[in-house]
Amino acid sequence: MKEYEDHGHQIVLGAGEVYIARTGAPGERYVGDTPGASLSVELEETTIFASDGPQTDRRLLDIQKPRRTFNVTLQDISAANVALWLSGTESTTPGSAVSDELYPAVAVGYWYQFGGGAGVPAVAASAAVSGKAGKSGSSAISHIDPVGSIQSDTEIAVDYEKGRFKVLKKTALGKDADSGPIRLSYTPVARSRVVSGIDAVYGAVRYLERAATAGASGRNVYIPRARIVASGQWELKSREQPQRMELSCEVDGEIYIDAVAA
Repeated sequence: MKEYEDHGHQIVLGAGEVYIARTGAPGERYVGDTPGASLSVELEETTIFASDGPQTDRRLLDIQKPRRTFNVTLQDISAANVALWLSGTESTTPGSAVSDELYPAVAVGYWYQFGGGAGVPAVAASAAVSGKAGKSGSSAISHIDPVGSIQSDTEIAVDYEKGRFKVLKKTALGKDADSGPIRLSYTPVARSRVVSGIDAVYGAVRYLERAATAGASGRNVYIPRARIVASGQWELKSREQPQRMELSCEVDGEIYIDAVAA
């Protein structure tokens, strides 16, 4: 007679892919590499204790409902993932030439972004930047050079890769002053942009198991509806790990879990 039971084991070293279908999207989107994904459950309960006696005996424990959350760590910093994390939207803007764009107050020795404000991320080096001094643009700026080719007479240095420029000489302003207006003409590169939002984002979430453990079958997880919110921080700069973002998908309804073949 055996002294132990010979049980089959379902020990899984988890691995898999995460897909999210944002409400209104035509289908599910693979969110890219995800170094972590988990399901968590918290119980919302109300506890009432006795108040009259010397001991605070529990009189009532009412478990109201479980709160289920699917948590995922994103390592693919795509525009679509950033939009999810910011509850925002993404768009693509073509590179169309800009003519005589006014910069009302630039100063010698400072950097500025083409387009002002959020601006443009890069400027096409194939189309040279040209400029005019003053608000009316009455005189041309003669010497505009790339940052890698600055000369002794360079008035404005252009960083095409970052979409930025720096005023180096007063002559670019058309007068003997440290600051003033200029106009610039340039061609931005086509770009994608994410704008943060304030409205709640909902969608379906799917986890497809790709278990690496021989002889064990993992579990596929499907959540038809969840509120998708950012969790934690997006560490923009680190020497210890790549950029990552955390998403918490608060389940609104059922969770379906199916076995998959070993």
